[in-house]
Parts: sequence; structure tokens; C-alpha cells
Amino acid sequence: MKGPRGYVILLMSIFIAGIVIQQRYTQLKSDHLKIRESSQKVAYTSVTNTLRLVSRALADEVLQQEDILKLINDIVLNEGEQRNELRGQLYRKLYQMYARVSQHSIRQFHFHFPDGHSMLRFHAPHKADDDLIPYRPSIAIANREHIIVHGYETGRMVHGFRHVYPLNYHGSDIGTVEISNSFQQISSELSKITKATSTELLFIMYKPDLWYKLEPSQQLLYTPSILHPDYLCENAQATEFLDFGGTMQPSEYLHDIQINIRNRPQLKEKMTAGQEFALITRYSNQFYSVIFHSIKNTENKHAAYFIACTPEPDIQSLWVNALIQFAFISFLFILIFHYWRRSACFKTQQKSTEDFLQILSNNMGQGMYATDKQGRITFINAEADQVLGWQRDDVLGHDAHDLFHVDDNNHDQGCFILNSIIEGVTCRQEQAYFKNKRGEQFPVELTCTPIYTNEKVVGTITLFHDITQKLQDQMELLEAKTQLEEANRHLNKLARIDALTAIANRREFDETLSKLWKSSYRKKNHLALLIIDIDYFKRYNDFYGHQQGDLCLKQVAKNISKACMRPDDFVARYGGEEFVVLLPQTHDDEAIQVAEKIQERMKQAGMAHPDSPICSSVTLSIGICSVVPHDLTSEQHFIDCADRRLYVAKKRGRNQICHQD
Repeated sequence: MKGPRGYVILLMSIFIAGIVIQQRYTQLKSDHLKIRESSQKVAYTSVTNTLRLVSRALADEVLQQEDILKLINDIVLNEGEQRNELRGQLYRKLYQMYARVSQHSIRQFHFHFPDGHSMLRFHAPHKADDDLIPYRPSIAIANREHIIVHGYETGRMVHGFRHVYPLNYHGSDIGTVEISNSFQQISSELSKITKATSTELLFIMYKPDLWYKLEPSQQLLYTPSILHPDYLCENAQATEFLDFGGTMQPSEYLHDIQINIRNRPQLKEKMTAGQEFALITRYSNQFYSVIFHSIKNTENKHAAYFIACTPEPDIQSLWVNALIQFAFISFLFILIFHYWRRSACFKTQQKSTEDFLQILSNNMGQGMYATDKQGRITFINAEADQVLGWQRDDVLGHDAHDLFHVDDNNHDQGCFILNSIIEGVTCRQEQAYFKNKRGEQFPVELTCTPIYTNEKVVGTITLFHDITQKLQDQMELLEAKTQLEEANRHLNKLARIDALTAIANRREFDETLSKLWKSSYRKKNHLALLIIDIDYFKRYNDFYGHQQGDLCLKQVAKNISKACMRPDDFVARYGGEEFVVLLPQTHDDEAIQVAEKIQERMKQAGMAHPDSPICSSVTLSIGICSVVPHDLTSEQHFIDCADRRLYVAKKRGRNQICHQD
């Protein structure tokens, strides 16, 4: 390799090595970014699903109360001062519940009329009767189609996830109720999950989705986003947001990062199209990932971005390692080139090489040492000295296995250095153990590579680094995941149990009825339904008060449950003072026996009811329907049948069991 040809080969080799290292670095960086993007999306989805379950549990447990629904119906039917007085009653009934949940998870609790006008805002009870339809499509959909609507939606001042539930009173549509969560709440929950990664969060809104809703004076509440002219941020100077948790303002470094990335063509293109994406940027000698999560509105159109900015020390390490690898490879090529060019100066060149390797290895961020064929240490860098607690002169010439390897004579794989020498292959261990000078053991990740001379193994080079912190991070992540899964299971259970009586609620009844109906239809078995109503319960409440009324409901639920002892029998609170019992594989006469057993238990319980015109104790009226499901019947007909017979039982004087029309 003499003359220009040798230099050309050298430069080409370095160039190719640089391309390979660059491609490897780019791939590792891309993989890391995908993992970060996926973890952020999982965290965001988990938080929003959890808040949705909380809103559903609140709607199921509170808004199915008979007296609440009747009061809402009265508000719809009345006008003027009478309507305002009824609104005040509704506000007083639910305010304590609203005050409690608004401290944790609920931002807005808002009732609407069937025509889309505001009925009662708990966060602003003085403001009502304004038309919400022009800028709140979710309310229009829920009232028009009588379905539950979940999703993000902007308002004129409060934006966030809306959960809109239709309300029905005895077959009449009486409007909707909205339970919403702000992005400040979602950001707070996400911050708990991402605390270990120091993630900064930012929320920006798509201007075409918001601007048309604002009056000129309200437009001053928003400022253009640094990133793109089609997006808006809340104005930090606007005091109007203080009643809603304040504004989400970026930190100083996140503000600077936005300026750093705003002119990237990829960012402008993706944000214009409303697409999700992620990118890496460098700020103040530190790498950061910036994740853009697209938020869809209730019409499934892009409406906002939730932006997560996270410091990425791992990418910083990848970048430093890529530079070191390139420097190391370049040096090796240059070394080989000079070996052929200056064989006469071999000893001088060898000394220079050792010095350079010492400097390079001392700054490579990993422990490194070399051994001869007998396992004696011939070279060690500063990082290894520091981690192991030894001085360089104290370890050179000593057996590495005896000095700091944890005894692995009984290990299935044996000593990794001996394996590398004997087998002549590179050995990798994701978790081995070393001990320092004080005898303290610590986990390491290592690679042991054999050194060849004339095709014979003459020693090894071992690279290692302490993974104590990495293992701790993995354990903390696993623990956090376990806690989150347990919280989700607990919330799911709460969403299916009636909070007062501790038996199944209406939602669980609907799902259980659907399952048993399909099973009975398939097997052609009888299925019986009992609808049970506490006689003169309103008089009981008026006489004793609501607290004693709650105790009465608990006692009735307990007696019904004890009367239904078969494993497949199902008891639930249907709403207010009504209970339901599902009895699989049960004919009319068997269902009547269960109903009689329930009434007998209530008679034995002897719960005093002085204001009852029919009996001195609490009594029950029961309607029974037992059918074999077929194509001409439906679940709703089944419920209606039992409900009619309950009505007949009450018409006959109450404290009756009716099993036929």
C-alpha cells in the first residue's frame, strides 16, 4: 500500500466505517424514539380511560336516582321563577358530591335541556339557558341520538374530554349531563406516571376547530403557537382561566426547544396534516425527544396536540458511543496503514498506540481491561479502576478471576474469560457480577472478546459497565405498571357495584341479563325476572329522613340476597327503591316460591314503617315474569312484562306478588 493508492484505500475504509456506524446510530435512535412514543401513548390512553371509567361510575351511581331524575324532569317542564327554584334544589342536592369529585378528577358537571340549552353549570350556577349547540356538537349528538358521547371538544374557555350522558325519566328524554376533565387534570395524572423521566407536557389547539366559536373579546384569551400559525395556546396573561386551573404554560427550556424545531419541514408538514409524529432535537448539549400526540374531537377530526418533551440521556450515550466507535475504527485503520508504511518504527508506533488507547478507553464511558492467555491483567482503563476501586498498578499482572470476579465455579456457563480463550468466541453476559476492592458485589453487563495472534488466542479484551441503576429503573417501571393495572381493576369493580347497597348496579344488571338471555335462548331454558319495589318508600323517607332511608335500602338488599342462595341467582339494585332478581332455569312456580321467601324474610326482619297505610313494617311488591327466550321476545319485553306485573301488584294494594297480567 505505497503511494496515493494506499491513502485512497485508507480514506475509503474510514468513509465506509463511518456510514455503517451512522446507520447503526440512526437505527438505534429510531428504535428508542418508537419505544418512547409508544410508552407516552400507553400512558395517555391509560389516564383518559381511567377518567372515563370514573365519569361512568359517577353517572351510574348518582344520576340513576329516582328523585334526581324527577327533579330534572320538573325543571324541564317548568319555566320562570319556578324553574330557577327547582334548579337551586338540584344544585343543593348534588353540590357536596360535585365539591368532592372536583378536587380530584372532574372539572365540569353540567346539565343541559333536550334542545341543547344550558340547564345548570355547577362551576358557574349563575349562568344558564344559553344555546350550546353552535359550538358543542357532543351535546347535540347526545340529545338527538340518545347515546353516550365520549371525546375531546373545545369550548369557548374550558377545553378537555367530555363525557355526555343522555337522561331519561319514565320513557321521556329530559336532556343530558356532561362530566368533563380538563387537560390540566390529564397532564397532572401523566406527570405522576412520567415523573422518573422528567417529561414536560404542553397542549396546543387547532385554530380552525376553536376560532369560529369565539367572540372578538374572547380571541384575546389565546395566542398563536410558536410551532405553527394554525395552532393556539392559552394566553398566560389572561386571568379568566384562573377559575379553571390556570393555563398550561411551557417551561423556559421547552419554550426554547419549540423555537429550535419550528422551522423543520417535517414538523410543518405533519402539523398541517394533523398527523402524529415524533422527533429528536438537541438543546444545551442534551438530546430531547418531542412526541406529538394527535387529539381527535367527537367527530373524529384532529383538534389539538398533546406534546411530551423528554430528556434522552440514552440517545446522548448512543451519540457519544458512535463518535468513540468512529474514532476507534478510524484509528485502527490508520494504525494498520501506518504499520505497513512504517514497519521499521514498530516499537515507537506501538507505544503511541498504547497511549492513545489508554486515553480513548479512559473516556469511552465503559470499564475495559485486557488479559493474557492465563487470565492475568495486562491493561485496564480509568473507568474500570474507578468502578472496581483499585489502582492500575495494583491489578496489572494479577488474575482477574481471583481479583474481582464473583466465584462462578458452580455456574452453568463457567468463567467467561476461560470460555472465550478455550472456545475462541466472543462471550456476552447481560447480567454478571463483579466485586469491588471492599468486597461489595454489583451487577454488570459485559462482553469478552478473544485476541488473536497468528490465528491463535493470546488473550481477551473485556468491556463492562455497572447496571445497578438500570435494574432499579426496570423494577420501578414494573412496580408502577403493576400499581396502574391494580388501580384499573379496582375502578372497573367500582363501576359495577352500587355504592350504597354493595350489590350489583344497573349497568351490571344490563350486562348480566344480556348474557343469561342469550344462554337461555341457546339452551331453551326458562329465565325468571323479579322486579321488587319497596312499598311507600317515599313516606318512609319523609318520616325517618334520608339517612334512615339509606339504611332501609341496605337492609332490603341484604334480605333479598339471602333469599336467593343458588350460585347462578343474580341480585341488583335497579334504581331508587327498586331491585331486580334474575333466576336462570326457573319456572313460574319456582319464581313465586323465591318471591314468597323474600317477603317472609322481610316480615321476619320487622323493619318498622309507622307511616305505611297497609302494614306497620316495611313491605315489598313483586312483579314476576318467567319465559323461554325465543325470536318473538326480547330483553326489553321481558323487563316490561315484569314491570307491568309489579304495577298490578301495587294496584291490588301493595305487599303483593303478581305473576300474570
